[in-house]
Amino acid sequence: MSGNLNPRIRDVDVGIREIRTVTVYPVAYGKKIKSRAFVAFAEMLDGFTTDQIRNEISLSKAILSVVKDHLSELIELATGEQNLLDDVDATQMVEIIEVLYEQNFKPYEKKIMQIIESLSEKEQLMKSTSKKRSASSSNGMDLTSVMSTLDQLGKEG
Repeated sequence: MSGNLNPRIRDVDVGIREIRTVTVYPVAYGKKIKSRAFVAFAEMLDGFTTDQIRNEISLSKAILSVVKDHLSELIELATGEQNLLDDVDATQMVEIIEVLYEQNFKPYEKKIMQIIESLSEKEQLMKSTSKKRSASSSNGMDLTSVMSTLDQLGKEG
């Protein structure tokens, strides 16, 4: 093996009677887009409002719900192991779920939060600009009224 292994690959010890090591790999994008779990994740995001996404706890809970609902599939995609759930205890399962989350969902969660934050800043800027226009418009100081007044003064002079 070469020394260029993906640094996100993690080994997890599993087993009820005998401990063995299972390697957990990040799920390849080609597998993600075919996966029921990631389709459910995308649908869940599509149904979220901006305020729900802005709330990191809501987003994290939704991600954990998707992981829980599709755990067997995710474990098989990430480890290549079938029926691994029959050979892990609760502590081992928590470790596997943590690795699945870190490798496959956390990057999306971080990026989604960055996008929402950026959109929020742009939204605030647009509201601020709109309020300024509205205020100047109510004072008769918008560009159209200024140009019209200048035009009238030019015709009179």
